[in-house]
Amino acid sequence: MICEAPTYPGAVPVFLQLSGEVIQIECDADGMRVELLEDELQRLSTAGRRPKIIYNGAELPNPAG
Repeated sequence: MICEAPTYPGAVPVFLQLSGEVIQIECDADGMRVELLEDELQRLSTAGRRPKIIYNGAELPNPAG
C-alpha cells in the first residue's frame, strides 16, 4: 500500500494489518509529490511488485488538515 506522508496516524496500523507493507510518499502544498510516487512505482515494478492500493486524501489531508 502507498499512502501520503504524513497520513492519519490511526490508519497506519490498520494498513499494516491489511497489506503487510505501507510505503509513505512525501507531500507538499499540492498533495502527494507525484515525482516521488512515480519513482516508487518504478522501483516496485522493477522488483516485480505493485501496490494493491494508493491511499490519498482528496481534501484536507490528515494530520495536516
